Amino acid sequence: MKRCKWTKRDISALKRSYKDYPVEYPECLIERHGKAGCQTKSWRMKFCHSIRNPGLDLRKLMIAQKSYFAGIIDGEGSILFNKDKPKTNPAILVANTDFRVIEWIRKVFAPKGLKITYRVRKKDNPKWKDVYQLHIHGIKNVYDILRAIEPYLVIKKEKAQQAIEFLKEKYKL
Repeated sequence: MKRCKWTKRDISALKRSYKDYPVEYPECLIERHGKAGCQTKSWRMKFCHSIRNPGLDLRKLMIAQKSYFAGIIDGEGSILFNKDKPKTNPAILVANTDFRVIEWIRKVFAPKGLKITYRVRKKDNPKWKDVYQLHIHGIKNVYDILRAIEPYLVIKKEKAQQAIEFLKEKYKL
């Protein structure tokens, strides 16, 4: 696909798309410049406060899915966050020996725009099970997910609130 030059009209449409959250680019811009082109241009024009990822659209996620994922985070997951190290950004880690849990997370969040990566940690002892680890990183990805599941968290609620506030302050989200 051949890319076109950015016109003033294109730039104003791109700027308007960043007023709503999560960002949804107009179809005409995606056709002319591509999604990656829109993200790069908005990053260069400083519409998105130094973040290239436009965020996840989790508005249509059902309450049952949010609460179930919050339960997974409370029981089997971690919110990796350290205020003392300002260069590190929060992340979410889920580890489980049952692959169905990782597969469920992938099925729910991959259509929303989240790129899911996981790895298998093989155990040396034959009595142990393999562990599947899912790592969610990216400033907007973590911010969007934590905002969506924070009301349903119990054990890790305070840590999620700290991470959300940290990201709001640091990146002006």
